[in-house]
Amino acid sequence: MSADEIEEPVVSRSRASKKQGKPGKADSDAEGVSAASDEKGEDGRTEKKKGRVVHAPIDKLGPYGRWIRHILLESILVGTPVLVSIQKFRTPARTAAMKMISFLGTEDFYTPLVLCLLWVLESRLGRLYALLMAIGFYVTGFLKNFLCLPRPPVDAVESLEKAYDWALPSHHSLLGVMLPFYLWFYYYLHSHMSTTFLVVLFFIVCIWSFSLMTSRLYLGVHSPADILTGGLFGVLVLSIWLQVSDLLDNWSAVPENHVWLQAVVYSILLLIIHPRCQPATLTFADTVVLMGVAVGAIIGHSRIRNYSAYLALLETMSEHASLSAIIGMSLLRMIVGSVLVFSTRIVVKYPCRTLLFLIAQFADINVYSSSIYSKTNTPESKHYSDEYLLPPIYDPKKKKSTNSRDSNEEEEEEEEGDRQLQASRAPEPAPVPWDVDIPVKYVTYLCMMWMAVEGVPSAFHVLGLTL
Repeated sequence: MSADEIEEPVVSRSRASKKQGKPGKADSDAEGVSAASDEKGEDGRTEKKKGRVVHAPIDKLGPYGRWIRHILLESILVGTPVLVSIQKFRTPARTAAMKMISFLGTEDFYTPLVLCLLWVLESRLGRLYALLMAIGFYVTGFLKNFLCLPRPPVDAVESLEKAYDWALPSHHSLLGVMLPFYLWFYYYLHSHMSTTFLVVLFFIVCIWSFSLMTSRLYLGVHSPADILTGGLFGVLVLSIWLQVSDLLDNWSAVPENHVWLQAVVYSILLLIIHPRCQPATLTFADTVVLMGVAVGAIIGHSRIRNYSAYLALLETMSEHASLSAIIGMSLLRMIVGSVLVFSTRIVVKYPCRTLLFLIAQFADINVYSSSIYSKTNTPESKHYSDEYLLPPIYDPKKKKSTNSRDSNEEEEEEEEGDRQLQASRAPEPAPVPWDVDIPVKYVTYLCMMWMAVEGVPSAFHVLGLTL
């Protein structure tokens, strides 16, 4: 590690774009490294305050990238009074309701929804819904790791939910715009539903979306800037998706395109360019999971030949089927299908992880399992505090002309040279071990989604689970 990577100037704590401090130690590729900033005390003396400079991939773009982070941090902090005001209206009943609403924006809710769409309502909608969800997770995860911006201040806002990844943009907000409104657009564009149905559905998705974003503010885990940014990107991604979704679905239905190979290659390339941060957060792992889901959905669709055997229940049922029969068969399909999908998870996950550990041990590769590690080590909170520091927009280490130097500047440069000399003699840090859960999650969820798209409908056809 070079001296320039060790020594990095640091700016202020809250109003990051307006204050600058003296250089402190920080690793240019990692977050959470100790650094010092100078501020004037009441007696006029310079006081050193310890903090942690948080670098992000966007910093590599130079002053423009760092300026963007400073502006975004200001936008996050300026929304603190709004969150403080919302806290005054908290009650146990409202908190319970908001936590329930917030659940409607998690993968734990979207997963059974996708399966219900695949097996009960409309299989094509289920596939496209899964692909859109994967795109949403990728975009959000990319931006979170690219910017590394904190959640609301811990000293002013009481968070009612644990959150260990970076804040901007909000996952819930981006997905809460894309996924609910895509349901309405899909039925509006691809079905012959009545106007009454479309109006009722529109009001439902509006309430779903806006209440979801409000719940994140109420729980104190996102600032208004996080919510607004997520919503804007959600609108942008959904607009593009509505233009290309049919093309993508038609492309994945042609076996001659070698769809499975293209899907795997493209997904791996996307994961390679996805920003990473150290210490790692759950963001990249979640992106890997959804990327595996997307590839599994594409591969499953590309292998389907007899489409009538893979349609959802409501697409193939008899017109004379009773409501009780529809509900009963839907529940039976969900139970049988869920058992098959999660059995696939067990069959694939644990042998793959064991095999990778054995290969790593044989090849003398340093690896670990993040899922096992997280059970015994609590991740660090990503809420803003006085210790959160940003690098300055402009690098004050650039040499000035000799005529403009004064004695204080020369003394600072000498001290900086001494620190760089000491840093250059420091031993190289140990390499970061490989996380075996990353490839394991990719393969596991690819197989699970393939089972949901192709394997489970085949089982329904064999077992006669139709009406």
